[in-house]
Amino acid sequence: MTGWWFEIITMAVAVNGAGAALAARSTGGERISQGVLAAIIGGGVLMLAALVGDSVVDGLDVEPESFRTAAGIVMAVQGARMAWDPASTYRSGDGIRFAIVPLGWPVIGNAAAIMAAIGFSADGPDSRIFAASVLAAAVAGAAIAQPFGRDNVAPGLARALGAVLIAMAAALVVSGVRDV
Repeated sequence: MTGWWFEIITMAVAVNGAGAALAARSTGGERISQGVLAAIIGGGVLMLAALVGDSVVDGLDVEPESFRTAAGIVMAVQGARMAWDPASTYRSGDGIRFAIVPLGWPVIGNAAAIMAAIGFSADGPDSRIFAASVLAAAVAGAAIAQPFGRDNVAPGLARALGAVLIAMAAALVVSGVRDV
């Protein structure tokens, strides 16, 4: 169930670049700086989660399948929150400090994405999760840096990605339960 494409799509919808773009309210060059810095911070958080994922699962003394089920539940809650009201999910602000917290972490490096990175790294090679994390963070950073219809397109897209995250979470829960 945790194939390469499933992992990439799950990480991308968990990060939800459209939702991250809703939070960034800066303009011009500061918005680009925010996007780059937030992508670096968020990608670093997700890569760290992937790096320590196997140790976290072992330290908690749970099976990877059980952790995958728990990760799916966290992802479903985050997805429902994003689908219901993406504007309240992401607090908006401006400035470079805002790019670190909350844009980098916890907007890009959010609980759903961290749980997915830990769960996936417990199942397979870390390099795949590193690549999926960097790709998802880079897309979110680009969405922050580029004002692509923040008032028209981004809210609808953020809701749609939240709904897709719920579907991916359900698949992860079913896979985890079936494998136990």
